[in-house]
Amino acid sequence: QLKRPFKCDTCGKGFRSSQNLKTHENTHTRNHPFKCEICPSGFNQKRLLENHMDSHNMMCKFCNKKFKKESLIARHIKQYHDGEFKCDLCEMRFEKPEYVKIHRARKHKSE
Repeated sequence: QLKRPFKCDTCGKGFRSSQNLKTHENTHTRNHPFKCEICPSGFNQKRLLENHMDSHNMMCKFCNKKFKKESLIARHIKQYHDGEFKCDLCEMRFEKPEYVKIHRARKHKSE
């Protein structure tokens, strides 16, 4: 059996290194030293921050809008880029004609 001499004072879990114990202790204290530079999220492990950062890299290939989930990009593309209703002032496409009206009012009010 592996020796785990570094014990958590809160839950008693043992660790092989003091660094692993310190990382674990952050789960009890809500200490999140690894901060996202893009949003307010913080994490108790560097690995979790790195995983989180991947979420900021999901970008719409048509307009470069960023999303946290693939499903949100898919919905966005369907609503704003793949629809059968095209704005006559730009290249935007929408799934419903009322979306074109909303778009024109917001983006092309002076045209």
